[in-house]
Amino acid sequence: MINLGNYVIKEAVRCHFESDYVVNIYFGNQKWTIRDINLELIPVLKSGSVVEKKCSTNAFKFLFDNNLIIRKYKSEPSNFLENNIFYFENALSSDKLPTSVQKEISNLNLLLIGLGGIGSVIGYGLKLLGVNNFVLIDYDTVQNNNLNRQLLYNNNDIGKHKTTALKKRLENIGFFPKISCIEKKVTTIVDVESILCDNNIDFVVCAADSPHNISNIVSTACHNFAIPMQFGGVGIFTGSWSSVLTKILKATLRPQEISVSTPTKGSISSTNLLISSFILNEFLNYFTFSEDYECNVIYNIDFLKYKIKKERL
Repeated sequence: MINLGNYVIKEAVRCHFESDYVVNIYFGNQKWTIRDINLELIPVLKSGSVVEKKCSTNAFKFLFDNNLIIRKYKSEPSNFLENNIFYFENALSSDKLPTSVQKEISNLNLLLIGLGGIGSVIGYGLKLLGVNNFVLIDYDTVQNNNLNRQLLYNNNDIGKHKTTALKKRLENIGFFPKISCIEKKVTTIVDVESILCDNNIDFVVCAADSPHNISNIVSTACHNFAIPMQFGGVGIFTGSWSSVLTKILKATLRPQEISVSTPTKGSISSTNLLISSFILNEFLNYFTFSEDYECNVIYNIDFLKYKIKKERL
């Protein structure tokens, strides 16, 4: 018999007991029907927790190998990140700690370049994922014609620097974050490298749309300092985003119909939100599924046909 005092059944595991000896176990999109004649597993499942319980080696192997249990951990109740912790609990393999993943994200020094329709939403989403240390870069101010798609800003922000307006929004969420603002247009590799050095950056997200080769500029600087990064952008009918990159982008990789010299003016909230969500999900997967995560992939989406093309660097 194995003492399972160091493990608990994951929060999302659901059990339906058909009889004293048969149980259906549901977890995500998986289902197991177990006939437990020797009652090795069912008593553990009925307890609602394996803390202080003992079970057979076979029962433990089944629970562990199918990621139905997680190492016992201490979580702070009523924390605004509490449901993040539950997500990590259910997503991680049985031998990892959800709180460790959340701590890793919360301790990042993250550089966000470009605070428009994509970047502002990404900043907000990253704060909700627990990022607490930001360097925000944008040279622009909030304009009236931004408000159709740059959802973090409102009429009261018109004329203000986007860095200042977004900082204010992020400071109103959960723990008081550490946020530095830089009102500057990034145009060279040296620009980026200087910011990386001065701010001890661990991770970069680029959502800027100019100059036309900004993704190449940022990826080169990040590669030179071995810092992971992501980028994304939208056009009229197409958009693109990356998984976490550790290689240099050798070419300008932007939505196909964007001019090589000037970003398109037509832009709407729905497509900006889609690309922002894909970038945030890649960020989440990178830290949650680190062992199986695929870096250095570019995705291009056709918004009209919902077709996604995948390109490996």
